[in-house]
Amino acid sequence: MTIETMIYNRNICALIFFLGITATVVTAQQSAQNHDNSRMHETSQMVFYGDWINIGFFNQNLGTSYFYGAKSQSITGTNDVDFEYLVLRNPNGLQIKVPVSISKQLTFTNGTITTPRATPSVSVAFLDDATYATPAATRHINGYCSKIGNDSFYFPIGDGKQLRPAAISKPVRENTVFRAAYFKTNPSVATLPIGAPFPTNQFEAGILKVSNVEYWDVDGSTPARITLTWNAASLIDNLTTNGFSELVVVGWNGRQWVNLGNEGKIGNFSAGYVTSKIVVPNDFQAFTLAAARSAQRCISSVEPLSLGSDRSICLGTTTVLRATAGYSRYLWSNGAASSSINISTAGKYWVMAWDTCGNVQTDSVQIQTLARPTLTVQNPICHGRNDGKVILSDASGVRTWLNGTPQYPRDLEHIAGGVYTFRLETAAGCTFDTTITIVEPPQPIIKISGKDTLHAQIGKPF
Repeated sequence: MTIETMIYNRNICALIFFLGITATVVTAQQSAQNHDNSRMHETSQMVFYGDWINIGFFNQNLGTSYFYGAKSQSITGTNDVDFEYLVLRNPNGLQIKVPVSISKQLTFTNGTITTPRATPSVSVAFLDDATYATPAATRHINGYCSKIGNDSFYFPIGDGKQLRPAAISKPVRENTVFRAAYFKTNPSVATLPIGAPFPTNQFEAGILKVSNVEYWDVDGSTPARITLTWNAASLIDNLTTNGFSELVVVGWNGRQWVNLGNEGKIGNFSAGYVTSKIVVPNDFQAFTLAAARSAQRCISSVEPLSLGSDRSICLGTTTVLRATAGYSRYLWSNGAASSSINISTAGKYWVMAWDTCGNVQTDSVQIQTLARPTLTVQNPICHGRNDGKVILSDASGVRTWLNGTPQYPRDLEHIAGGVYTFRLETAAGCTFDTTITIVEPPQPIIKISGKDTLHAQIGKPF
């Protein structure tokens, strides 16, 4: 039996239908509102037939959320919304007005998800290892889509009428954020994103023609290869004059379109994709397809990029990581752009370097820090015995100094009270300086008053 009732609590105000004894909760056609802290638990299901207004907190959710509707639905409010599994089954689509994240999977059963292109930060974000299913011409994200993690990713984006994915290769940095959107607009008359328009008649030498049909915005601070797709509406046959050998990816650098190369392409005039060389997406405001003149291959004489072998450094010290000299541009894992960096902490460090031909190489090195042996100070037992000690957790190969005088671990067992400067040098050559204090017990004092008599016999105790 279906029981219909009106429920209002501190979290959600909505018309609720309980279907039998299942865990499914279905909201009615009116808007559902969250005003406080709400959370879906494992295996739970929630079906929205109206809009979802999130004024409180609705995150770290488990289970599956469904958006079904006979008219366009929306997710609005003041705070982000998280879903584990999200299923869209609405031919009229879902409008996103606040950031939405997916931790497991988004399934496009019917309809598109639209985000505000003028606000790229409001996007559908796929968290690390999250996926999507069954995108198509009428089932995709019409606007901005984000990816968080360190995996390669195809963005299921389009313009609401066609699916036009872009992709990034596996980045070298973990938890990298990439974001992309497709624009079915002549770049020369574009108004979005910031930096538009992007005149198609302004390009570097070697480029023959830039597409005046479409472009993509791809954002990200970490180097990656960018893949762009085309279909029959891209008019590739009007772009190239000598087949696919001329097809390349180009990026707008703020002044002109720059040839970003062709490191692989598959397809025909009706559909296909082409991949660029490694670039930093944030260096460009837009990307599109172009035809470029075949040229003699550029040959660089620079030595192979290398950071050397993995190594260890002493705790508390700084060392220099130097990349091979001669490259025209460098990018380190910490964001530095010089040929060398100073580091003082353990970790994995990588560098990418571009030569004068635009080719890129990468190398990484693992740095470990060497800890110093632990010092334990043991004070003398009695006054005047000079039996204080300094005990080391690992004395193998260690050299020590007390007040500048060389010692050996076996000589650290007969120390008088006092304050000492202590230097320790490990077998690996790491030097540590500290101050130690040996506290000697006070000398016993015996007081004898005028009324007391002290008797003693030789050879016998008092």
